[in-house]
Amino acid sequence: MKENDLPVFIKNEKSFKDDSNYDVFTRQKRQLQQRRNRLLQRLREAQRQRRLRQRKQQQKRAERLRKQKLYLQERNKAAKERRLVFLQRERERLEKFRIEREQRLSSILASQTTAHAETTTEVTTTAATTAATSAATTAATTAATTSSTAAPTAAPGSG
Repeated sequence: MKENDLPVFIKNEKSFKDDSNYDVFTRQKRQLQQRRNRLLQRLREAQRQRRLRQRKQQQKRAERLRKQKLYLQERNKAAKERRLVFLQRERERLEKFRIEREQRLSSILASQTTAHAETTTEVTTTAATTAATSAATTAATTAATTSSTAAPTAAPGSG
């Protein structure tokens, strides 16, 4: 109620409805704005926390992958070393076997040569030539085996 565009006071209280409605609207608007700001702030904080968690997880994953890669490299290096040692030992074993075989053959030939040397001198010359040829062949084989870098084939029955 207004008289001459002035608010009417009833029992010492303001009673103009338009102003009170306006006050309610502004109060609600202000509350909504504050609520919206708090909500946006919480949302930003949640996003920041999520990004931080993701970054930490990514760092952990990268560290895990790095450690795994180092471990695999070490294992491959150890396996390569084992293979090289095995091949070296196998070459040595085969060389030893070859030398023993040559010694047996040369001792057999020497015993045959001495037995036949008493009967004929021609046999001795042939045996000596055979022994010399065998020695030259073994020297060439030894040189070829030691200079060879290819892996030797395993002897039958060596497993």
